[in-house]
Amino acid sequence: MGRLTAVIAFFVACERAGSQELFSNVLVNPGFDQGSGQTQITAWTRFNNAYRSEVPFARSGRYALVAWGNWWPTNEWNASGAWQDHPVSPGQIWEASGWLYASSNLQGRAYAAVNLEYYSADSGLLVRASSAVKLDSGSLTGRWIRASVKGKTVPGAAFARIIPIFVQSPDWESGHAYFDDCALYLVPTDTLQWAGYRWEVDDCYGGPGPNYFSTNCVWVDQEERLHLRIACSDNIWWCAAVESLESPGFGRYLWYVDSPVDQLGTSVVGALFIYAAPEVWGTNHNELDIEFSSAWTESTVTTVTYTVQPYTIPGNAQAFYMVLTNSPTSHEIDWRPDRVRFRSWFGHHPSPPPGTVIAERSFVNRGIPVECGQKVIMNLWLYEGRTPSSSTETLEMVVSSFHFEPFRGFLLADDFADPSTGAVWQVVPGGDPPAELYEADGALHISPVPHGPVAGYASTDTFRRNERGCRYVVKGVLRDIAVTEGVPGSDVFLVTSLSTQTNDPVRAPSAAILKGAYDAEADILRLYFRTKTNSPMSEGALLFQGTVSNLSLLLAQDSVELRFGLEPSNYVVEVRLASDGSPIIPSTEQGAASGPLDLDESLTNCYVFFGAQCNSGAVAR
Repeated sequence: MGRLTAVIAFFVACERAGSQELFSNVLVNPGFDQGSGQTQITAWTRFNNAYRSEVPFARSGRYALVAWGNWWPTNEWNASGAWQDHPVSPGQIWEASGWLYASSNLQGRAYAAVNLEYYSADSGLLVRASSAVKLDSGSLTGRWIRASVKGKTVPGAAFARIIPIFVQSPDWESGHAYFDDCALYLVPTDTLQWAGYRWEVDDCYGGPGPNYFSTNCVWVDQEERLHLRIACSDNIWWCAAVESLESPGFGRYLWYVDSPVDQLGTSVVGALFIYAAPEVWGTNHNELDIEFSSAWTESTVTTVTYTVQPYTIPGNAQAFYMVLTNSPTSHEIDWRPDRVRFRSWFGHHPSPPPGTVIAERSFVNRGIPVECGQKVIMNLWLYEGRTPSSSTETLEMVVSSFHFEPFRGFLLADDFADPSTGAVWQVVPGGDPPAELYEADGALHISPVPHGPVAGYASTDTFRRNERGCRYVVKGVLRDIAVTEGVPGSDVFLVTSLSTQTNDPVRAPSAAILKGAYDAEADILRLYFRTKTNSPMSEGALLFQGTVSNLSLLLAQDSVELRFGLEPSNYVVEVRLASDGSPIIPSTEQGAASGPLDLDESLTNCYVFFGAQCNSGAVAR
């Protein structure tokens, strides 16, 4: 009951608070209610055909400013309106806004807008800007529309001027517009430092919702907890949002939430997510969301919804009912190129203790976002801009901390220090009797059976190759190769592959195969790189053939890394020294070590394979 009492007291007080507490409108008489008659408007200077008018549809109070064309001078644009000035300082950002109303459509090229102008100390005009939103011949009638314009002070600026203005073209159109509830306010320019990151605090009108967002709805308390609240001032409900200046990328995002997000108001949405602007891909496919709300279902029970945008694709969004037994909760987005995992659990723990999971979901389908500058965003907003239904609703979300662990870049990695294959690998025996395979001294040892098929390790699970732009590298580190009984030509073959079949990439319908043929007598390793799509029982198209000479001498100095990389439209084959990554350039015999490649999506879910095979009559390890 103590918590509920505090919430009620806060919001009753908030509704009585003046605008100075939440949002500093510096204008005097912003609604034109103070004055005398039509021509005397307190604190405003009117010009041409602009008048104070008592109207039944005033947005607030009883009066509004009405303006229409001046019909002079001939063949020139003209304007009517009113203005008010306020002193400014260097480096400030000011925003001017007002509400516009037309009882009937404006004609021709005439329009109404809100202007922001900066002047020097001797009243010289320095710069003028006009609101993007304007009333014109295509605007809706019979409703108030908000227009705003924002600008940074220019050198030499001494004061800012707001002008609600009606502009008439040389065609001298008829028609008029009304203005009410104007505002001129300083936009805070400071970023917020919290949880080791820099955050930009929204101060604007726009999505989601759309809603009004204010910097005054965000703060950090003495315990370093971030507060996001929704509050009312000047009959406007203001929401809260912060966005990181950094773009962390693939990794694990973890939030500790300290407030009862299951008790948010019925029109409120609390969100923790990562997002990049639509223009990156021309879509909103760059977003991963955790959202708390009952607005989606219009239910009394709040859900936590996990979404891989766009939510319109079946299966991309999944909601779980959430009834909390206590307020502290943890929420996670673990984002990798091959999957996304969402989880929520009770308490503040780096990972969920047994029995604490509220909801979880893994997404491994097509459409996982790739890194494209996503920012971390936290916001609290009103669904469809709806007014809260009750002053007793919870309109605040408190986040005590945020942590990020970068993805280290390995979907699968094994140093073979553990002699057990565990759940990572399955053994491909390479014939009957099987080849000798074992792990020792931090290496996988393979002694293939002469005349036998390839033997080695294949991954137990498939790995999703993201179709949207990631680069994947498959590499094996060769420590030693020995041939105890050679044959003319190649004695032993090394195979590294991605394929849609576990045990034999040649049999697989689609594969990328890097094969090394070692000739002990010549001490050369001949490399072959092939790819194929929908071609089972074939080796695929040869893209590169090259030779590494003096392999035994190289291995005497260092281990050798054999690798290939795949991008959506390119490939590369590389040989490097394992210790420092220094390149070893193979001599090219056919094709190219890098070039264009089109695997479409045929090699999206694939197995990893490392193995070896002996040529007829050879004995190798």
